[in-house]
Amino acid sequence: MGRKRQSTKLRSGRISRLLRVLGILTGVGLLVFFASCGQVPEPEEGCDLPVQEQDDAHLGGDFRAKYSLMACGPGSAQYPPSRTFTSSPEGYTSYVGQASCNNTPKPGVVAFKNLILKTYPCTGDYGIARACSQGGKSEHKEGRAWDWKLNAPHPAADAVLNWLLATDKNGVKHAMARRVGIMYMIWNRKIWKAYQASKGWQNYTGASPHTDHVHFSFSWDGANKKTSFWAGAESTCTPQNETCNNKDDDCDGQVDEGLTQNCTTSCGAGTKTCQNGTWSACKMNTAPPAETCNGKDDDCDGKVDNGNPGGGKPCNTNLAAPCHTGVSTCQGGTIKCVPNVTPSNEVCNNKDDDCDGQIDNGNPGGGHACDPGIPGKTGVAMCVNGQLTCQPQGAPGPEPTTPDAGGTGPEPTTPDSSTTTPDTNTRPDSRTTTPDTGNTSGKKQLGESGCTGPNDCVTGLCAQVNGVARCTQSCSVNTQCPSGFECWNRQACWPTATKTTPNCNPSLGPVDLSCTGNTDPETPFRVGGNGCRCAVGQDATPPWGAGLFTLFLLFFFSSSRCPSRKE
Repeated sequence: MGRKRQSTKLRSGRISRLLRVLGILTGVGLLVFFASCGQVPEPEEGCDLPVQEQDDAHLGGDFRAKYSLMACGPGSAQYPPSRTFTSSPEGYTSYVGQASCNNTPKPGVVAFKNLILKTYPCTGDYGIARACSQGGKSEHKEGRAWDWKLNAPHPAADAVLNWLLATDKNGVKHAMARRVGIMYMIWNRKIWKAYQASKGWQNYTGASPHTDHVHFSFSWDGANKKTSFWAGAESTCTPQNETCNNKDDDCDGQVDEGLTQNCTTSCGAGTKTCQNGTWSACKMNTAPPAETCNGKDDDCDGKVDNGNPGGGKPCNTNLAAPCHTGVSTCQGGTIKCVPNVTPSNEVCNNKDDDCDGQIDNGNPGGGHACDPGIPGKTGVAMCVNGQLTCQPQGAPGPEPTTPDAGGTGPEPTTPDSSTTTPDTNTRPDSRTTTPDTGNTSGKKQLGESGCTGPNDCVTGLCAQVNGVARCTQSCSVNTQCPSGFECWNRQACWPTATKTTPNCNPSLGPVDLSCTGNTDPETPFRVGGNGCRCAVGQDATPPWGAGLFTLFLLFFFSSSRCPSRKE
């Protein structure tokens, strides 16, 4: 049995050593593969390593030092000659990679190369064609790619790339690149793809960083000189100094570029910029002061107190709900609390529409004559509990007469003394602390408990606090409540005596009868997770959470200490 176990261990050891050897061999193979440019290339260039055809000595010294600060174009031109077009630019070309090998330079690529080298004679040419056996896939092998020789950074490269990707006067982006038929360009570790134009310049991770040449790849139409760029006529523009006139005076393909004027603002020196033939407003050269709410133009932008300086914070309007909350706003040079809900005219809806602390005050919608449905009586429309009702008014009409049996004519009629005139005073009696409710038969007074809805209360409002329902009236401050009441939660008048006793079981924990920890006198007592307390916010974490965590730790450590069996 021992020999069998020993044999098994020997086999396991051999397998482990074999796996380590295979891992080392795999790593070495990958290093050799990547070192030989066998890694997965960008789909456009593959292993594009241009061969230096000649050094830069013929240009009169070090190329980078001599030409890094100048575009070296003829005259003052910084861009290729402009052209006149009669059609809109083509759409963005799709990516079409090398499919065969026919490296004869195509006419559109040759024409583009000649145009660039004529405009920038100090730059060089790394060629169009490439041998079919050289490197990986490349449009050079189909004669539709060109490598422009110059070292980064170089203003000539910046000028051409900006010219190709500029927005034309009609607002068309990348207009020249689309007219020439550019499929993609690579320069100084960046690549621009027409088929991903919205992404702009992207990082390029191919083998060559393209810091000594710009690579241009063309669509087949661009390579064969079948695009609108070659159909356009060259302009006869004579370069002049650029002026602010919405024209291309210097014949560089751009209008009113780089034109500025010095100016002065009320806050200091500034600059104007030419935009579409018009000088802009004077803007400060340094950061202006911050705007404050003072009725002045502090930041010198021509606007007073713009941006609501000092405002935007929640505030209390000192109005009754629902207009009691607002946002601080700069108005007329001062900060004011503008309510989130604007007061409106009172309507009969059992709400405080005008935010004056009274509901349906002024008998909104009522006061006109109506038919109460009682024979012989007239009525007046009254707003009661948010609804318009017709309340009867005046004395009843005469009783019907009965002929005298003796034939002496009808007996005199007498008014029915059993009827009474209803009390139409719908406003609170200023002599008492309880409002005059008129006909209150069977209804509860202010502060009485046990109501189930507004129709149970003389006040027309039933609220519930800590499980107790009482008849109450709306409020936003204590002064709007009668004696013995205070405004609870800025919403309803509540008996003061009922608020001083906590609504909880003392056996659940300590009771803070003085409510010393309560900073808001309008916050009621409530039951918390660890006992009865006077507090605001969420209940404390249940005590059994810590117990479960402790049991988990005990189980973990007891399991980790179990001895393992030996073989």
